[in-house]
Amino acid sequence: HFKGRWSHLSQISGKECKDMACILLGCLIGKVPSEVIVCYRALLDFICITQYSTHHDNSLQYLEDTLDLFHNHKHVLTDLGAWKHLDIPKSHSMIHYVESIKNSGTTDNYNTKLFECFHIDMAKEGWRASNFKNEDPQMIQWLSRQEKVSLFQSYL
Repeated sequence: HFKGRWSHLSQISGKECKDMACILLGCLIGKVPSEVIVCYRALLDFICITQYSTHHDNSLQYLEDTLDLFHNHKHVLTDLGAWKHLDIPKSHSMIHYVESIKNSGTTDNYNTKLFECFHIDMAKEGWRASNFKNEDPQMIQWLSRQEKVSLFQSYL
């Protein structure tokens, strides 16, 4: 899982975030009021459901239900002093997820991971093909040539 303590984290990867989410509720049980557990469980359920690769009316209804449950219990976080206020832009944007999924498809369509990996691989290969001096123009030329070869091969 993740290394170190949570209090030392300044940036976390998506994998680390998922790893922490897997154990968060278990760590909180018995240490916080049950309403906090309900609030965080609803939030984690919402996050999990938004990541489904397909949706139907039942899953979208469950998504709305978990969001309602979160909003009905989030006041406990300010009551206990965990949050100073509830004016959080990302919290507000959650109300638009169901409509967005209906209009634009599942949220995995918004994932840039594939393109980031492709970009990293191509950048590394382009850099390796350079003479390591004034690399940018050489990398651009290398990538341009790779694209031309790929286009030519598609016509063969």
